[in-house]
Amino acid sequence: MQETAGLSIESGSLEYIVTYLDKVSQWSRYELFIFSIVQNYLDDNMLKHYGHQVFEMANFYQNIHLNQQMVLRTMLKLVDTWLDRHNLPQALNYLNYVKNIGIKIDFFDEAITYRYQEARYRYLLGHKDSKLVMYDCVHDLEKYGYSIEAEILYKEIEKL
Repeated sequence: MQETAGLSIESGSLEYIVTYLDKVSQWSRYELFIFSIVQNYLDDNMLKHYGHQVFEMANFYQNIHLNQQMVLRTMLKLVDTWLDRHNLPQALNYLNYVKNIGIKIDFFDEAITYRYQEARYRYLLGHKDSKLVMYDCVHDLEKYGYSIEAEILYKEIEKL
C-alpha cells in the first residue's frame, strides 16, 4: 500500500489503473481526472510518460473549454508534484508546457495557480523574495472567496 498526503492506494489497484490508462488510446476528462488523482503515487518515469501524453493532447482539447481547463489543471498538478519531489528541472518543463498552452483570461484559478507555482519554483531555486509573490497569490485567492484553499497555501508557505 502506498500513502501520499494521508491518502493510500493498494499497489494492485494502482496497477489496475495504470493498465486502464495505457489501454485507452484517446483520453477523455474521465482519464484526465483519474490521472490527476493517482499521479502522486506514480514513479518518476511513469509521471514523465503520462505527463508528456497529457501535454501532447493539449492541442486536441483546445476547442472544448472544460477539457482545456482540465488539461491545465492536470499540468499544474504535475508542477506541484515535481516541486514536492524537489525535481526542479521537471517542474520547469511543466511550467513551460503550461506557458506554451496558454492560460485564457477566463481561467482565473489556473492563472493564480500558475503564478503561485512559478514563484514556488523560483523560491526553491533560492530566490527567497519569491515567497512574497506566493503570499500575493494566496491573498488574491482569499479576496475572491477561496478561503479554504488560501488557508492550505498559507500553511504550505510557512513550512518553506
